[in-house]
Amino acid sequence: MVLDKHTVILPNSKKVIYNWVQHYSLESLSELLLENGFEIVEKYANVAGDQFRSDTGEFAVVIREK
Repeated sequence: MVLDKHTVILPNSKKVIYNWVQHYSLESLSELLLENGFEIVEKYANVAGDQFRSDTGEFAVVIREK
């Protein structure tokens, strides 16, 4: 789990935004989805739809309810 912190500075104020981000491996995401009635039907290297590669740090999936 990672915390992203962003500070937005406006002319008369400042806003701080915190985002907690959970990272998953393909295997752990697949397991979590299966436990909740979903399955992975397609996998890609990124959201642009490039062919999946297991040696990269990101991926995108298409899922469906089982």
